[in-house]
Amino acid sequence: MDLIQPPSMKNMILRQGELVKDEMVSELGIYGIFIGGEDVIVNEVGGHLLRTKGKEVNEGGVATGFAVIDSPLLI
Repeated sequence: MDLIQPPSMKNMILRQGELVKDEMVSELGIYGIFIGGEDVIVNEVGGHLLRTKGKEVNEGGVATGFAVIDSPLLI
């Protein structure tokens, strides 16, 4: 596998009550549901999670404070 290098953008996040301005990257995770074997019973999208973190951060955890949960704006 190759590491995906997403484009960065100047952004602001609110982390632990402080406004942080920096170069950020966003990661979109799409969750799927598959139930079946020879016959497919369910095969559909189950949801999504978008998280944003600093460009230089290698960790990804929202719970550990390295990233924040975000909302996509589709245009």
